[in-house]
Amino acid sequence: MDRNFYEFWGQLFQNLAKGQKQIEDFRKWFGQGLVGYESLTAMFRKAYNMDTVEEGSPDYTEFWQKSVETFQKSFRESLALMEVVPKKEYETLALKCAALEKTVAEQEETIRSLRRLLSEEGLGSPAALDDLQELMKKQHTQFQDLLKNMAVLFDQETKVDRSGKKKH
Repeated sequence: MDRNFYEFWGQLFQNLAKGQKQIEDFRKWFGQGLVGYESLTAMFRKAYNMDTVEEGSPDYTEFWQKSVETFQKSFRESLALMEVVPKKEYETLALKCAALEKTVAEQEETIRSLRRLLSEEGLGSPAALDDLQELMKKQHTQFQDLLKNMAVLFDQETKVDRSGKKKH
């Protein structure tokens, strides 16, 4: 943060004894891009050494713009030091949060609907899953028995000699 920023704030806090109105004026002045409210503009011009530049000169606009940008950057940095979030950033995050909360609510409703559907179809209950698992085990056992029987049958056919007679 630059020295001029602290100079401005020092003067502003010294003038706080004049009342709450100055803080309200500052909020409006800052929101308008540091225009209006001549007493604040004069303080700003003095703090940023702009009182040495003529308002109508060609360099004035560029000097003013750079000073405003420097001031606003320093202001954001000072807010960050105090862990304060600017209102615009807060509102942006609040909108994003609301959108995400809506998405989450929709997804939770979809999940509830799918669970209800599974439950109605009998696929969602633990008993139905246990029955399905038991059926699969039985089918596996039966398939293994079938393979063993086929192997035994195949083995018996290979023992038949070439003449077509079985060997014992």
